[in-house]
Amino acid sequence: MELYESLFIIRPSVSDEETNALIEKMKSVADKTGAQFIKSENWGRKKLAYEVRRERKGTYVYFYFKAPNNTVGELEHAYRLEDNIIKFLTVHLEKELVPRRTVEAPSEEFTGGRIYQSHSRRQSHAQSGIAIHAQRNARGYSGVGGQSPL
Repeated sequence: MELYESLFIIRPSVSDEETNALIEKMKSVADKTGAQFIKSENWGRKKLAYEVRRERKGTYVYFYFKAPNNTVGELEHAYRLEDNIIKFLTVHLEKELVPRRTVEAPSEEFTGGRIYQSHSRRQSHAQSGIAIHAQRNARGYSGVGGQSPL
């Protein structure tokens, strides 16, 4: 059995009851081929990055499961036949996803934070860039082909 992730997007015009029924239908398609679901999440309605089948929003659904090789073909076939699914992607994973680490409380010794450059230092970098361009122009550097205009 191999690990897979599958994400599909349902039309936003579909009601919540129909969305839940469609998710259960897709789960049953995978279950019939011997898939074992590790995680199944409904991520809700989100704005799409670009228009897909004249839709600007969609309901995202995520599956994380172990299954034999033939499951992906059956599942994607079911995705294609369903008119309310506008986009899908299934990925084979080489190894299991690592669970997120919990954030530890900072110790008293560590004050944390990022070190920012002062404005004067950034300004000096800009001024040095101007000085380099002035030196090149004084030498007659054309910038094309690395040859001087002489």
